[in-house]
Amino acid sequence: SSFLDNAAIETGTSYDFRSTAGWVPGSAPDSGAPLWDEGTYTFTSNPHNVHNLWVNETHDGNMFILNGSTEEGVDAYFVTTFQDVCPNSDYYVTFEVRNVYNGSSPSNDIVLAASVDGVDLNDPADIITVTYADGWTKVGLKVKADASGSLVLALIDGNTEPSGNDFALDNVHISNDPSIMSGLDITVIQD
Repeated sequence: SSFLDNAAIETGTSYDFRSTAGWVPGSAPDSGAPLWDEGTYTFTSNPHNVHNLWVNETHDGNMFILNGSTEEGVDAYFVTTFQDVCPNSDYYVTFEVRNVYNGSSPSNDIVLAASVDGVDLNDPADIITVTYADGWTKVGLKVKADASGSLVLALIDGNTEPSGNDFALDNVHISNDPSIMSGLDITVIQD
């Protein structure tokens, strides 16, 4: 997928994307909004292509885009699995995220919690919040690979408001070089 800039990925790993809900194309009342249903996701080059109330803009080719669930206990999330990383080593992950709902209200802010190898980074300081006005926001995570040489990173959507949990994710990079953490808007460090 052109979603990932493989030139910036030094581990040569494969990726896995999933959500508790899933991609449900064509279930909307009109063709201008195939991602109308809550809890659906896809890859697209423009959010407006899949939902007529989302921003009409392109970024850097395809992006992961999610219409988060409004149900309590149904996590909407993005997961990427990095294989063949050095066990127990620090890694740096950067990505850009954007609130795609075309309107500004505190109820539609993006609220994401990171999880590394199944352990939530749930300290309030680690919660990633992005408003509509923020536009594309660059986020960096400093994380540690587990002892098995795998790193499973999940971003879990914590906003269950209708029209309030819709986001795009683009330009995911992983490196053991901390220099990729320059120019960040938000930084999360795993203890």
